[in-house]
Amino acid sequence: SIISDYGKVWGSENEDWVVTAGIESRISLLIGNFPLLVYSAGIAQTSNDWSKNPDAKNVDPYFRLALVNPF
Repeated sequence: SIISDYGKVWGSENEDWVVTAGIESRISLLIGNFPLLVYSAGIAQTSNDWSKNPDAKNVDPYFRLALVNPF
């Protein structure tokens, strides 16, 4: 998947928003038709970094495990 994310630290001295974009792969552990756990891995960087480093060389990947709340 192609992903994008944005964020800001509220109440900080820095007024800038951080916007990232990248690619991500996901695999779900299903119980019946219900996705209980979602494993994700990908790479992401800011748009300025993509301009400077379009091949994403030396960009560390991230790994994520999400528990889907059944309620």
